[in-house]
Amino acid sequence: NVVVTGFVKDLRDYYNKASVFVAPMTFVVGIQNKVLEAMAMEVPVVSTTLANEGIDARPGEEIFVEDEPSAFADRVVELLKNKDLRKKISTNAKEFVERNFPWEKVVDRMDEVHLKISKTQNGISCQ
Repeated sequence: NVVVTGFVKDLRDYYNKASVFVAPMTFVVGIQNKVLEAMAMEVPVVSTTLANEGIDARPGEEIFVEDEPSAFADRVVELLKNKDLRKKISTNAKEFVERNFPWEKVVDRMDEVHLKISKTQNGISCQ
């Protein structure tokens, strides 16, 4: 029951149909918005340590983190079989995102980064 869709303009319908979001990332750059989106849409996430870096959700409470392939797969199966566990993790995850990543806070962080970049480029003032 895996569907490969290619580009999808609006992912909300897919998140609403998903039982588990898997993020077996072994290389990442920055915060993984895909993981945050799934959490915000109340889809329980199984990720790697790398995918959770910068998010810092609590493993076993708001997210599941497994780096070993067999443990990762076992965790996905556990979530698929246990509706109560899926509900607990997904509810906690949504609350975590709302508490730690509200748009206002994200915009403020982006403004700070843009301000730093505009003031200094490789140690040279741009003003």
